[in-house]
Formats: sequence, structure tokens, C-alpha cells
Amino acid sequence: MNDVSIRERLGSLVYLSPVFAALVFTVLLTLAYDRPVGADYWFHLDIARAWARGENGWMRAVDLNGMPYPPLFHFILVPSVWLGQEILFGRILQVILLPSAVASMSILFWAWKGRVFGLLSGALVLGSYAFVDRSMQVAPQSLDMILLPLIVLFALRNRVAQFVILSVLLVFNHGVVSILLLSGLFVYDMMKKHYRPWLYVFMGSLVVILFSAYYFLDSLALMTARMENLQEIQFWSNPLLFILGYQRLVALGFPILAWNVYRKRMGGLGSTQLADVAALMVFSLVPMILPWADRFVQYTTIPLTMLIVEHYARSSRREREIWKISSVLALTLMLFTLIIWVVADSYYVVV
Repeated sequence: MNDVSIRERLGSLVYLSPVFAALVFTVLLTLAYDRPVGADYWFHLDIARAWARGENGWMRAVDLNGMPYPPLFHFILVPSVWLGQEILFGRILQVILLPSAVASMSILFWAWKGRVFGLLSGALVLGSYAFVDRSMQVAPQSLDMILLPLIVLFALRNRVAQFVILSVLLVFNHGVVSILLLSGLFVYDMMKKHYRPWLYVFMGSLVVILFSAYYFLDSLALMTARMENLQEIQFWSNPLLFILGYQRLVALGFPILAWNVYRKRMGGLGSTQLADVAALMVFSLVPMILPWADRFVQYTTIPLTMLIVEHYARSSRREREIWKISSVLALTLMLFTLIIWVVADSYYVVV
């Protein structure tokens, strides 16, 4: 009996293999560099230092970026400033953020549909460079990628308290961006006439919403008039090629979304509850394209993966085998690419 129990537990761990693969990658990444990768960490650390000195971090963010930044992520960094261990703490966070985001996606489908679906969703997002790029950096967006799948799960299961708490945390983490992330769920609940949870979220987040609104329109106008990074330039140069190369297999969620919308308009079988939520989430993120095109591509990996896994659940056995093989190949290729990049870059720095 004990042997059977051990085998069952080991068998269950196989379904979490994308999480373990993500952990291996982030450990190698963190060992390869003596500080967190990406420039965003230093921007947010600057704001955290202001909070740690007892200054107004909201206004420090306005000085640096023209827009206030909610304090949740910066409060997480504040103890590292007090202890004088900013880089060490950032490296520890770098180890756990991506595996936590992959685990969050796996938990959503493991709880909602079963562990095979959790494995597939984990493999899909870890095989997407857009998801990995957004989730591995020590920045508020990484927390978004962890919180959002859990918020979807609690919304679908009508777990109001957990849904409200995580939604308020999301708003206190990323302000205006989080409102776009949540608005698809908001529309879905409005259609189902579930108003009370959203009233709680609105009231709990009122400070962030009002403070951000004062600066939002001017800052948004400035951001839509310029391209902030190389990824945005690549997007506007060739959107289709950028999405296919950046999202990888997850980009197939776009034609699945189009097919679901078409089928529903033509009076066909329509979509499932999860597919409807995912579709609304994609559409709610469309306003992000003008100011933050790269963020749009990164954040849509979550609802697009939801659409793909839901499509997989309704596919024939033959189609499922194709999806499994494709996901494993995409995951393997992605991991080899990332590990080779880390090893080669580390060798170049040493030499």
C-alpha cells in the first residue's frame, strides 16, 4: 500500500515537470549573473528605497516615469533595503518568480479540469518566450502573471473572498494595467449579474484608482507617442512575425479565439465558460496595444493558453496527441534555447 502511494505521488510530480524545469532554468540564470537580469528591477528598487526612507514612493515613481506606481511590489523590496541585501533578495526573487507563474497556470487547469491539462498549460507557457520574459524578471509584472490565473480560478469557482483579496492585491501591484487585466472578468460577471464581488474590489482599490486617474491620461498620451523598447519597435515593424516568434505555440490561441467567436455568431455550439472568460480577457487587453504593445503580447499568453487548453479538452484523441507532441517539442526547444543563451553569455562575460 505504501509502495503504491509513493508511486502515485511520484506520478503526480511528473505533471508538475514544467514547474521544476522553470526552477532549474531560474537557478542557472541566477548563478550565471551576480545581479537580477533586466533594467526594470533597478527602477523599482529606486522607488522601494524612497519608501524605505519614509518618503512618498508614489511621487518618486511620477518623477521617474511620469505615472504613479502602486506600492505592493515596492513594499516587498523594502526589507531588503533596510537589511542592505538588495541584490541578494532580488536574486532570490528571480529564482522563484517564473516557477511560481508556471505553477499558477498549472494549478488553474489542474483544479478546473485535471492534472493532464495542468501539465499542458505549464508546458505551453514555459514554451512561450513572451511568458518567460515577462515572468522571470524581478518586476511587478511577474506578480501579475502569478496572481491572474488564480484570480480566474476563484472567479470561475465563485470563491468571492479569495477572488476579492487577490484582485485588490493585483490593483495595488499594477494600478491601471491591472484594471485592464481584470476588466474581462468584470464584463463576464456583469453578464452573469454577479455584481457584489466587483463592488468589493472597486472599494478596496479606490485609493489606487483615484490616485492613478489624476496622472493617467497625460502619461498615456505621452506613451502612445513613443516606442519605449526594442520589443515595441519589433512589434510595429512586423506584428505577425513578432507575435509568432515571441509567443511561439501560444500564438495559436488567436485563431482558436477567432473560430470560437465565429461559431458563436453563426449560432453554433458556442464556447465553454472558460473560453468565454478567456475571450473577454483578450479583448479587454486590446487598449494596451498603443501604449504597451509588448505588454499586450506578454499578458495575452494567459488567456490564449486558456483557449488552447479548452480547445484541447474538446478535441478528438488524435488531435490531443498532436497537441501533446507539439507542446513537448516547444517546451524542449525553449529550454535548450534559454540554457544555451545563459551558458554562452556567462562564458562570454568570463572570457
